[in-house]
Amino acid sequence: MKALFIFIGLIFSFQIHAHDLKKITEKLLSQMKNGTPIEAKSASIYLTEISQFHDDADVNILILKARAAISNPDLSRIEAYETALSFYEEANAIDPDYLYALDRASLMLFLLKFYSEAQLSSMECLAINPNYYPCIYGMAHIYMAMGMKKEALIFFKTALEMFPSNTSINSFITSIQGKIQQEKVQKQRMSL
Repeated sequence: MKALFIFIGLIFSFQIHAHDLKKITEKLLSQMKNGTPIEAKSASIYLTEISQFHDDADVNILILKARAAISNPDLSRIEAYETALSFYEEANAIDPDYLYALDRASLMLFLLKFYSEAQLSSMECLAINPNYYPCIYGMAHIYMAMGMKKEALIFFKTALEMFPSNTSINSFITSIQGKIQQEKVQKQRMSL
């Protein structure tokens, strides 16, 4: 609990000026693309953490409540995701352009298996910033869950361009390409 209060204190006391944030973000994106796998993973984590900070204290509190709901052992997974979703949606109501909350709402919808709604939330996020990596990666998984392999492949390839050292993305791409190839072969056999 003490750590939570320290974290809340950091959120309220930690302010990055927009100019500094842009420089930091550019450096981290470069490190994701050109760094070693460990540097790239660290940069990805830092980017995610930076994207969570908001200049509205109420939004930050809602994000913390959503995180607390997800880790609440007294809630079932479904209840935790639904509760977190309500907090992320409330944060989005305060700031509809807040990418982190849009992406996390999309993730909760995905985990609840509301794939069409998750897709819409991610599309909103990408309309604001088409280069927001967490949302690009999330869209790939949403399309996979929806059975839309070609669309998923496009998003995984985009994610790989942004984060070339992420070996799991390569695995997804290889798997999807294999499935698409199998489907082609099956169609050819059926047409004979």
